[in-house]
Amino acid sequence: MFNALLSSFSNETEVILDKTIMSKDKVKFISFMSLCMFFVFLITTSLFPIFGQVDMRAFTPKYLLSFGAVILIAFLYNYLYYYSLSHEDVTEVEPLAMTHSIIAVVLATLIYPSERDYLVFMLAIIAATALFISRIEKKHISFDKYALAMLGFATLFAVETLFLKGLLAVYSPVALYCFRTGMLVLLFFIFFRPKIRDLRVRKIKSIFLDAMSVSLQYVTLYFAYSRIGIVRTSLIVTLGPFLIFVFSFIFLKEKIVVKKLLADAVILACVVASVFV
Repeated sequence: MFNALLSSFSNETEVILDKTIMSKDKVKFISFMSLCMFFVFLITTSLFPIFGQVDMRAFTPKYLLSFGAVILIAFLYNYLYYYSLSHEDVTEVEPLAMTHSIIAVVLATLIYPSERDYLVFMLAIIAATALFISRIEKKHISFDKYALAMLGFATLFAVETLFLKGLLAVYSPVALYCFRTGMLVLLFFIFFRPKIRDLRVRKIKSIFLDAMSVSLQYVTLYFAYSRIGIVRTSLIVTLGPFLIFVFSFIFLKEKIVVKKLLADAVILACVVASVFV
């Protein structure tokens, strides 16, 4: 549970850093995406000697095909995510990105018998739906190409989790994420040829900080997938925006939005109920 919560916190941090670097610092999304992934690879490589473990079965055709599918899916959804976020406000596309939890829960329950705890399934659907409804406004319902790109990201992200579940049987979370990011860095630099020589040192430092957040987010997410499954992880991850909402009220004195407060109460109740199941 702790891994899922930590991943959710890191995700909230990452989204803000992503948008700040691409919009305020005027870093083009291709350059940002490629350099950030390179730093993520360096960070996870440094962790590999301690936490990286790979079963020899990982090199059999079954797992090699699954790994190839993960690389292709991740390549596509990273492009869609950064493309969308670089052109739209966070509040515009965040609700669409959140739909990956609902899609992942449904797909995992349908495909993996081990994920078929129907009470937890219903709790996850209720929590994810409450989160989506509470964060979307009428002005958000404008499905331009950037919104469609974010929906594409959410769908592909959910599909990737199905392959990750199998791969985590033969890779440790750090090993799998390290190999995955290494391949993505190679593909990004081959196909996109990012222009990073013109980036100033301050911008590079910001991107490295973002890469640390990304590394923490995904490594802890993989740990959660491997230990408590996709459905429970997706349910717990929905607590992230709730905790951000609470902290912003306590420390930043932001106004309480009744709709968000009610929805977050539903999410908290669902998570608490799942713990006692």
